[in-house]
Amino acid sequence: MITVARENQSVVAVMSKDGDRVSGTAFFIQSDRLLTCHHLLDPEHLKGRKVTLRGRDGIRFEAQFIPWESVPSSDLAVLAVEWKKCRRFRGRGLPLAKAIDQTDAIRYVGYTADDSPEQDCGVENEANFPAQIVTAGRLGEHTSIILSLPNREYWMQGFTLQDIAITPRQSGGPIMDAETGAVVGFASAKSNPSACGSGTSIPNGTLSVVGVAIGPLATQEGFRVLFDENQASRAFYLRHL
Repeated sequence: MITVARENQSVVAVMSKDGDRVSGTAFFIQSDRLLTCHHLLDPEHLKGRKVTLRGRDGIRFEAQFIPWESVPSSDLAVLAVEWKKCRRFRGRGLPLAKAIDQTDAIRYVGYTADDSPEQDCGVENEANFPAQIVTAGRLGEHTSIILSLPNREYWMQGFTLQDIAITPRQSGGPIMDAETGAVVGFASAKSNPSACGSGTSIPNGTLSVVGVAIGPLATQEGFRVLFDENQASRAFYLRHL
């Protein structure tokens, strides 16, 4: 089983452009690559501006959006860090899983987020930094969804999450098999439970959590290479499962 301590180190917060708010979550899949939601990135990030991340240990570092390894249409963004600037994460990537059993118990790891002025968690206000949380739940029905945002639209294959309460701006956190710790998807959006289904649009202010499945993305050129590299390292992970 992947240890909780390792999950804590592998999951980091995505900071807002000004660095004073948590806008979402990202997680390592190898020593120099992370996954997060494409919709969390500012247009300037998509044009080359570095994304600021913060580990649970309080250390901040920067990552670059890698478009040719990402699947933007499915809300998947790959971020790259310079290994020499992030050595403490070497070997801490979480294993990815292609298959999903709808009856599986899962857990989500992410960060709380608060837009109130007193919750400024910039460099000079580290004491206000939100806690990392772990939430247990179950996989719900498989679904295809359309997420429409200003100037962006995403089409995703995934699943609803049962018994999981995720607050706004926690997108990007890994959804893991509760037994093995392997990542089966990542949190992306909220939808109305009665509206989930093939081609469903997700309106603003809706209710249940939707996860994007890793499996369908593993066939996409670019990301497939990263997935295969991650799978090649599973022999290491499986010794500890």
